[in-house]
Amino acid sequence: FSSLYGFSQLYINQNNLKSLKNLINSIDSSNITYLNLKINKIETIDVRFPVSLISLFMDKNLLTSIEEENFQNLTKLDSLSLRSNQIRTIHSSAFFGLYNLTLLDVSFNLIETIEASYFRDTGKLFYLYMYSNKIKIVRENAFVSLVNLEYLNLYNNKRRVIKEKM
Repeated sequence: FSSLYGFSQLYINQNNLKSLKNLINSIDSSNITYLNLKINKIETIDVRFPVSLISLFMDKNLLTSIEEENFQNLTKLDSLSLRSNQIRTIHSSAFFGLYNLTLLDVSFNLIETIEASYFRDTGKLFYLYMYSNKIKIVRENAFVSLVNLEYLNLYNNKRRVIKEKM
């Protein structure tokens, strides 16, 4: 891949990738705005994504957590899909700095709690998909900073009581 440069969209889905290190480090990724890494075997995010990224799709991998540094400096990111992984844990600052995020899909994972801090920097979020998880707890004010939210899907979770100040 070292001779590849100048492209804006990269589709590397269905390639049995386990790591992103060699891939991202071997290409000129400075112009990439769209990155499709669906249906691989990625267990951890072990790289810094290019700051030019607008759309990132990592559906159907083997991710178990979203760490604080995974999406740092991706201030242009508009769409993030982590659907159908094995995510149990989300660091409290995992989405910090994603000011332009309008779509977030973490459906079909193993998430049990929605913390109040998750969405504090994602005020432009319009679509939030969290269905088919194991969500039992939604912390008070978890969605209070989502002033532009139009679509929230929490279908098929374990939550029994919805509080007014969500």
